[in-house]
Amino acid sequence: MMYEQPAYGFGYYPPVFRYPTDEECDSCIERQGQPGMLDTPPPEFTPGSTTEPTLTDIAYTQAFLKTQIGKRVRITFLIGTTNLTDRVGILEQVGVSYIVLKVPESNIRVMCDLYSIKFVDIFEPNNTMPRLNTNY
Repeated sequence: MMYEQPAYGFGYYPPVFRYPTDEECDSCIERQGQPGMLDTPPPEFTPGSTTEPTLTDIAYTQAFLKTQIGKRVRITFLIGTTNLTDRVGILEQVGVSYIVLKVPESNIRVMCDLYSIKFVDIFEPNNTMPRLNTNY
């Protein structure tokens, strides 16, 4: 994009957009093949990999949640700026931007927005809560 500043000697004037001439467009097209000129590096993928790193690298939420499929979870969502709500169920699927919970009591599947998740409680299968000792 080409910007020109008006030649006024007083005050501030924001830059004004000027369409490039045909010659300027041609020179931009010629420079695109040169290294460092208007080129962006290609995304880094490992050879032979067809999956996205968000689904394979456990540093990402999606990949970590995929390791927890089949476990009972309680997921807390932030709705808007102040409302928290949670859902409990069996984690069935994890996508790039969603998860699917199965609610065993009603046999309903719920698709949830991954980007509104704030907390995930994961219940281990044989994890029992310790009882309080009330015998003193």
